[in-house]
Amino acid sequence: MKKVNKILVACDLSNYSIQAVEYAADMAESVDAALVIVNVINQRDLDMVEKVSQHTDKITVSNYIRETRENRSEEIAKVLAASNRDPASYRMVFRTGVPFREILAAIEEEKADLLVMGTKG
Repeated sequence: MKKVNKILVACDLSNYSIQAVEYAADMAESVDAALVIVNVINQRDLDMVEKVSQHTDKITVSNYIRETRENRSEEIAKVLAASNRDPASYRMVFRTGVPFREILAAIEEEKADLLVMGTKG
């Protein structure tokens, strides 16, 4: 069997994905693999922000992406800190687009050996 060197876990911050992150972190630790957590900012949300931004100066797509990445990064870090994970033991990747397509692209780009994801979300 091929050695697992890199595990990618999809996280949308739902309860299912939080459990998947914890499981993937345990697995990565047990097989001494790198852990990459991927979060996708959904294109449908960006489309809605784009529509709203046409009517106000208070929101832009780029600000929405930046703030969303910051918030999600903090939330994921809190989850991993609660289970005593060292921030150096994982890397977060943020993508924008259609979630399933972006997860598949991340698998290819990261050259992940294994994908972990929840059953819903």
